[in-house]
Amino acid sequence: MFVPAFNSTTHSTYTQSPNPSWAYGEKVDTTSAGKDWLAGESAGWKAYNTAELNEVNMHKLLNSSVVPRPIALVSTISEEGIENLAPYSWFNIVTTYPPVISFGCNNNALGGLKDTAANLKKSRGFTVNMVSEAFIENANATAINAPPDFDEWNISGLTKEKSVCVHIFHTIYTPTKCCSGASKSFPRQGKRC
Repeated sequence: MFVPAFNSTTHSTYTQSPNPSWAYGEKVDTTSAGKDWLAGESAGWKAYNTAELNEVNMHKLLNSSVVPRPIALVSTISEEGIENLAPYSWFNIVTTYPPVISFGCNNNALGGLKDTAANLKKSRGFTVNMVSEAFIENANATAINAPPDFDEWNISGLTKEKSVCVHIFHTIYTPTKCCSGASKSFPRQGKRC
């Protein structure tokens, strides 16, 4: 097997997003990539009950959900009923059997908990929606620094759907959705870069 030598002259380049003309609140079906995505989605999604999967199938399902490196669009709800939607790139599988996933939340700019972390500590439930190219701009719009009483669903243009296992909504557009009625936090002190 041939492996090329390390190339120290390689550098990063910037490119436009898949839908550079996307605007806040715009629905997925307004772009050509979004229309293509929805045409493929029309066959419907399959819901898996993890209690009914054996170890081998659970391993295949979870690993295929996070390879190569997905963005998790995490939805939570506050005790006051305000919904929160935020993207997380520090997301992965911890174990496949039992199914355990993780995502990392930094503190906000003032050193306090971000809305997602605050909601998780109180409501103990969330959904993870895997972001796809067709709605990357919609998901990215939710990364804003908004006050706790702001519902990011309103600017995302994504359509909500009731989850089958928790009281928190997920987006209908994602091919893989994970929901959890329980969460455990492991607070660590770190510095923002």
